[in-house]
Amino acid sequence: MRTRIGLALFAIGILIYTLTPKNDPIADLQDIDTSLTNAPRTSAWLQEDIAFWQSKLDKSPGEFSYKAKLAGAYGLSFSKSGAFDELFKAASLWDQVNQQTHYKEASFLRAAAKNAISLHEFKKAESLLLKAEKLGEGLTATQLMQFDVAMELAKYDQAEKLLEDLADPSNVDYLIRLSKWNDYKGELSEAIYLLEQVYDWAQQRKNEKLEFWAITNLGDYYGHAGTIKKAYQAYLKAIRIDPSSVYAKKGIAYIAFAHDNQPKKALQIIQSIKGYETNPDLLLLSADIYDHLGDSKKRLQQHNTFIEQVASQGLEVLYRMPLASILAEEFQQYDTALDLARAEVAHRATPETYDLLAWIYYLSGDLDKAVALTENKVWGKSEEPVLLLHSAQILKAAGKLSSAAKIKEELLDASFELGPKSKREVMSL
Repeated sequence: MRTRIGLALFAIGILIYTLTPKNDPIADLQDIDTSLTNAPRTSAWLQEDIAFWQSKLDKSPGEFSYKAKLAGAYGLSFSKSGAFDELFKAASLWDQVNQQTHYKEASFLRAAAKNAISLHEFKKAESLLLKAEKLGEGLTATQLMQFDVAMELAKYDQAEKLLEDLADPSNVDYLIRLSKWNDYKGELSEAIYLLEQVYDWAQQRKNEKLEFWAITNLGDYYGHAGTIKKAYQAYLKAIRIDPSSVYAKKGIAYIAFAHDNQPKKALQIIQSIKGYETNPDLLLLSADIYDHLGDSKKRLQQHNTFIEQVASQGLEVLYRMPLASILAEEFQQYDTALDLARAEVAHRATPETYDLLAWIYYLSGDLDKAVALTENKVWGKSEEPVLLLHSAQILKAAGKLSSAAKIKEELLDASFELGPKSKREVMSL
């Protein structure tokens, strides 16, 4: 179910507010101070569930039904704790289950695909869902997940066709995908409206899991739309549902940093979150804040810790894009960064991954390759401001000033989505 819309969109959307010092601060530590001591947790009943199915499996190691139950418990535990080792354990168990059942149980295939999506193993998920589709059981559920994977793999025509075939406004899972599609098409107000319907549906039925998912994603959407107070209230609602939510507290920290222009308060929130030192997303955010403060030593420290944590937790695939960017921009390790960027393009050839590759070529001095990729794979394929900015910088460096000027005009109209550093770069084009 969880289709993370991504705090990156939110981050781009609200950074512009640091340019307007008239903003009244929104983030208030008193709103969340009691929740900061709550570590991401696996509830007692879930721990007991894991222990129960593990004991059953220990007595009957070959029983696939016990493996499926244990895999499901680990997956649910990950959604609560964010501990990636539980996701890897679930992945191993689902592989065993599907092998033992000869890939003939659609529900097991979908569960394994969901786990693979969480690990950004999108091609593996695609393969599993194709097998499930052929079996026919639970076809709508399978095709909804195929939409998710198609979007991740930039197979937008396939995604649109699936959405047309599955159209059912009474199906909340369809509304979730329709919201995602509208966001991709640039219809953010419609995307928000649909997701608000999902949230209301979950509230009325006391479906806490879906309610939490919807309100955290609405926080991202509101931030992207520039309604920062609504984003803040959404994250507070999420914390009331789950006081240990790292994602919601990270969203509030970002508001303190980017809207309120209170980076030290943002760092205080981040550093109060239990286990932040091992959380790659929090390390990336804190590095950005230290960069804003002009503390290059601490920025470098956070980036080094990020690299160490990604390696120690086996998350190289999941964090391949930021890892490539850091290696190129911070350490000038262009060959390694290019290898990572090429691997990401091979996995999912989206405008974003092509932009990453073009950008690293540009940074490494290979302007010809950067220009070729930009013109053929990025410019005109996406309206994301960061991609447009990279395109303009690359084209300007190649002497294609008229093309860069056209992009600059587009960016001037989209200044909201850009942060202060990027806006200065736009003005210098």
